[in-house]
Order: sequence, then structure tokens, then C-alpha cells
Amino acid sequence: MIAEELKDARFTCKLNDCIGGCCIEGDGGAPLESEEAKWINDNLETLMPFLSDESVARVGHLGPIYDEDGQKYVTILPQNGACVFLLEEEEGYRQCLFEKLYIQGEIDFQKPISCHLFPLLFRKTKYHKLLSFQRRNICSSAWGQGAHILKTVEPALKRKFGDEFVSQLFENVGIDSI
Repeated sequence: MIAEELKDARFTCKLNDCIGGCCIEGDGGAPLESEEAKWINDNLETLMPFLSDESVARVGHLGPIYDEDGQKYVTILPQNGACVFLLEEEEGYRQCLFEKLYIQGEIDFQKPISCHLFPLLFRKTKYHKLLSFQRRNICSSAWGQGAHILKTVEPALKRKFGDEFVSQLFENVGIDSI
């Protein structure tokens, strides 16, 4: 099922405006799939040297993942509310540790799929698979701009659902695939 408002939504991330605020704003960590949680736990030694002192302490005390409101795997948050795997970069920008190391070729895990899909939300219920989106104030300058939201996150959609599903989705919504 596709949320009706998703059919016409336009979104182009404006990192210069939010400087990575989507990894801070919110009341919980990133939802993880079981394989992602396992990968993080199995590769924690590789990740720890890059974390802030506060994040290292938090992960050391609580672990990198916790359960929250029925979601079995969620990344832990330090006291400041940011994801523990968020790096503070130059000029106040923030970058996902996973994505940075992935781009540098140091790890084979790009980032949690829930982060890669953002601002799309994927939810699985007993009867349906639901695809919708979340409007956050931090992204206000990105809404209504540029490409269709599905085009913006097409690589993440293909990573999660595969080429065939994405082609059918795009056909149903009336947009062209890459």
C-alpha cells in the first residue's frame, strides 16, 4: 500500500540547510532490521574508534542497540539525542559513520535501510506493507522541491525491495525509473 499523498510528493534533501539534523531530531534511534543489528554488533570494534567520547561511553554502558516500543532493534542515542553513529564534521555538518566508512571502502554496510529511505517510512503489519513519508520541520526547505520523492530515494528503494518492485511502484505512480 502506498500513502495517497506520496503519489505527488516532491523532496530534495538540502543538507546545507539542515546539516544532518534528521539524525538528531526525533524521539528514538534508527529502526534496524535484524541483519543490520547483527552487522553492527559484529563490527563494533571497527566502529568504536570513530565515535565521540560520549557515544563510546553510551555504547559501552548500554550497547549499540536497544528495543523500543515494539521495535526490536533501534540504534542507541546518547544524551544529546543524536544517533551514536553520527559524526560531527567540519563547519557543523554531521555525517553518518556507516556511510562515511562505506564511501571510503572500509566497510560493506552503507547505513541502516530506515536511514537510507528517509523521509520514506516502511512499515510491515500483519496484513500489509505500507510505504508513507514523514514531514519533519528540519526538512521544511526540501519539501515541494526537485524530483519526485521516490526518485530521490530510488537507490534505497532498490536496495530494500529490488528492481522489479521499484519498476512496478514507479509505473503505478506514473514516474520513470533511472
